[in-house]
Formats: sequence, structure tokens, C-alpha cells
Amino acid sequence: MQTEPVDTAGMDRDRIYDRRWWTLAVLCLSLPHHRARQHILNVALPTWSRDLHPSGSAQQWIVASYTILYASVLLTTGASVTASAARNS
Repeated sequence: MQTEPVDTAGMDRDRIYDRRWWTLAVLCLSLPHHRARQHILNVALPTWSRDLHPSGSAQQWIVASYTILYASVLLTTGASVTASAARNS
């Protein structure tokens, strides 16, 4: 998928600079969110182990599959937002 570069000729430099800071803020705020989700999984894992009695490798599969699922949701969301932004510009 190839996207065209955003034409910044019509935008003033201050607006471009402000957008950079907003982007940085969004990225910085997403890191604690990801860390909290991973922490929730690690806290819930002992309860799942008591209820479901999985082996050690099954527990690793649970953590790995959660991480893969979360990454796929992030990639899909990012791709759709990029496509939407390219379509609207």
C-alpha cells in the first residue's frame, strides 16, 4: 500500500510543529495503556491456572497468543487509520 505524502505547502510551520507534539503525546500515552493491559494479563494468569489447570507451556501460549492478538489489533487499526487519512487528504 503506497500513500501519497501530505502536502504541507498550505500549512503554516506552527501548525505542523503543534501536530508533531500531539503525535508525541498520543504515543507517550499509549505506552502506559499497553503496560497496564499486559499487567492485567499477568495478574489474571494465576487465577486462570487454578481454574483451568494448564501446563507451563500452555500458560506461555496464553501470554504469547494474547500478545499476538493485541499486536494484530494494533496493526489493523493503524493500517485502517492510515488508509482513512490518505483517503481524506
